[in-house]
Amino acid sequence: MSSRNTCVSTNVLCVALAAVLLSGCATKPQLMRAEWLAATTRFYPNQTVDEVLVAAEEVLMLADEDFELVHGPNDLYAARP
Repeated sequence: MSSRNTCVSTNVLCVALAAVLLSGCATKPQLMRAEWLAATTRFYPNQTVDEVLVAAEEVLMLADEDFELVHGPNDLYAARP
């Protein structure tokens, strides 16, 4: 094999090895329950639960009408079908 082919083969091998090693670094850390609640829970003083849920539903429908809404007594879950 010529030195040029050896150099190209070595470069390809190095790039492939780097890609394999770095692909394991792409996992997202899981949030603890307290962190998840802190990131997803909002408080709106001087507003009733009903007012907040109605406003949230209106915003979602204005953004896109293709939502499935599930209502709970104190929450609203929206997902696209």
